[in-house]
Amino acid sequence: MSSGTNHRHRHEARPLTARQVLVVMLVALLGGALFNAQAILRTAEQQELGRRRSVAVALAEPLASVSGFLRIDEPREAIDDALGRGTLRRDTTITTPSTTTTTSSTTTRPPAPTTTASPGTQATTTTAGSGSQAPTTSTTSTTSTTSTTTTTVPAIREVTAEQPLDLWIVGDSFVELFGPALVNRGLDTGLVNADPDFRYSSGLSRPDFFDWPAYIAAELAEGERDAAVIIFGGNDGVDVELGGERFNLG
Repeated sequence: MSSGTNHRHRHEARPLTARQVLVVMLVALLGGALFNAQAILRTAEQQELGRRRSVAVALAEPLASVSGFLRIDEPREAIDDALGRGTLRRDTTITTPSTTTTTSSTTTRPPAPTTTASPGTQATTTTAGSGSQAPTTSTTSTTSTTSTTTTTVPAIREVTAEQPLDLWIVGDSFVELFGPALVNRGLDTGLVNADPDFRYSSGLSRPDFFDWPAYIAAELAEGERDAAVIIFGGNDGVDVELGGERFNLG
């Protein structure tokens, strides 16, 4: 009986000390923070402009840098991409397509005025010579030149079930509900292939958090889209900072 009791006592787990529990908690918190470092940084960046946001970003940036260097945040990014919640990393560079604008102008210099006449008529000037010479008549005509520019719009391709309309639904969190509904309506027609693309807490007023114009231009440069639905406004009622100057809402 005593040998069995001793055997059971040898396999009983010893309780952790308070210090060991604290160390385990700190390691778990640090691991979770590194795993979600990019999300923590994005959450800090989307806060209202002010001291609180500045402190949060200052604390989150080193954490995100360490996580990215050790590649600890990659599993979280893979999960977000699989769930359709992926977003650009802080260190991602958006390359916008270069555009070339050609401006042509035609300048017609009118001749020196001699005689004022109504449009479409010729002006005749008579000059009397000396003595018995016959008068000399000179005729001046004015020509107006108009430059016409013709713009050719590409023809819209035929949409069929084999080649459905490629619809891009892009915007802020409004797209989270509206996007899937529009996708389903498109699938019901058999002629529309819709793709929702949204970012939580984003908008046009905060390019420091997410630069939508640059992102949209880069996406359109990579592939052709037949049509796009763009929705913003849910998160644009905030203060705006431009050139180091803050503009309060209202």
